[in-house]
Amino acid sequence: MSKIWTIKEILTWTCNYFKEKNIDAPRLTAEILLAKALQKSRLYLYTNFSQPLNKKELSRYKALITRRAKGEPTSYITGEKEFWSLTFKVNKHVLIPRPETEILVEKITDYFKNNKKNLKILEMGTGSGNIAVAIAKELENSTVYTVDKSFNALKTAIENIKKHNCIENIHVINCNLDSCLKNIRIFDAIVSNPPYITNKEFEQLQTEIKKFEPLSALVCGDDMLFFYKKIIKSAQNILKKKGMLFLEFGTPGQGEKINELLKSSGFGDIKIFNDYSKTPRVISARFQ
Repeated sequence: MSKIWTIKEILTWTCNYFKEKNIDAPRLTAEILLAKALQKSRLYLYTNFSQPLNKKELSRYKALITRRAKGEPTSYITGEKEFWSLTFKVNKHVLIPRPETEILVEKITDYFKNNKKNLKILEMGTGSGNIAVAIAKELENSTVYTVDKSFNALKTAIENIKKHNCIENIHVINCNLDSCLKNIRIFDAIVSNPPYITNKEFEQLQTEIKKFEPLSALVCGDDMLFFYKKIIKSAQNILKKKGMLFLEFGTPGQGEKINELLKSSGFGDIKIFNDYSKTPRVISARFQ
């Protein structure tokens, strides 16, 4: 006779199994995946510890556990990730939104929070659309234009834009960063979280990032400033006078190099901001 597993028992077993596999946050991961398998909330698990699982539920849960044990990120398994207190659809075509990127949204929305005019903001490289949606939600008087060269990423972004009822004030554009929107000085701000991991740094990343997240959204090649040079060059042609540029970065020493690049490209009032772990994360600058 096969064992009858309760919610409490299966969570305990899974937590121990994930520890053996060196899975981050084993208990939390077990709860998220079980909630997904049961199509319930995590709170439901805690209020129903003694509930037994039927064969179909166990089978669904086992499949999710197997995927996570092989390194697939939890967010790709569940198909969603929270960002800015909003839930976004994610898949293999887009990066999983990171908490530290919220600093990028925070700085641009803080800068324009008292602005009453109709702002035009351009996001370069939208991915899941999380940054564009968060900005549109916070700056209701803004129109956000969001660009990505990946058609599959834009399909995901459009789903998230519709989900969060932002279809009226977010416009999606499929093109390369440096091949569209030339010489039209209409933007009050540009925001971007471009690929900034070098080839050498990529080799040091966790296997689950290297194996599952889209390479084109992560890696910039051998030059850590490759995409920043492209963005800044474009910004010189499409920002209004006194327009703002907000960029995320992450490689040690990168902020100082971007700072120098901005200074030599006609930008001033340059500021670098730390994320919640006190790591330099965002740089802002005004086009003179």
